[in-house]
Amino acid sequence: MAAGAKALSLVLLEAATLLLTGCREYSQRELFPVDGVLTVNQEPAVHANVAFHPLDRGASALCPVGRTDAQGRFRLTTLSNFDGAPAGEYAVTIVWLDESSLIDDCNCSDPLKHDRLKGFYAKADQTEFQVTVNRSANSFRFDAWRARGDDPPR
Repeated sequence: MAAGAKALSLVLLEAATLLLTGCREYSQRELFPVDGVLTVNQEPAVHANVAFHPLDRGASALCPVGRTDAQGRFRLTTLSNFDGAPAGEYAVTIVWLDESSLIDDCNCSDPLKHDRLKGFYAKADQTEFQVTVNRSANSFRFDAWRARGDDPPR
C-alpha cells in the first residue's frame, strides 16, 4: 500500500470511529488486553476497522478500536497502542473500507459509501456481534458475511 493511501486509511479509521461512535470522553479505567480475528466469508479481512461500543454507556464512554492486519488479526487500542479495553459488555462494529480507490477521488464525506460490508455491521445498535471483555482471556473471532458480487474488480 502506498504511503499516502496508508496515511489516508489511518485518518479514515480515526474519523469513522468518531463519526460512528460518538465516543470522545476518556477516563482512567483499568484496561485489559483484547485481540481477535476478523474474517469475511471465512477469509481474513485485511485492513478492516473494528470498534467496541459499551452497552452500558453510563459505565464508560471509552470506545476501543482496532485495525486488522494481513491475517485479519487485530488488537484493541483505547488510550495508547494496543492497551486493550475496560471490562464490560460491548456491541462490535466493523467498517471495511475499499482501498482500491482513493476516498478523495469520490468527493464524498461519508466513509460508509466505501464500506465493503455496505454498512451492515457499522452501527452499534444494529450489529449482530456482542462480546464481554473480562479481566483476562479476551480473544474473539468474528465472521462477517457479504455477497461475493460485492468484491472489487481486479
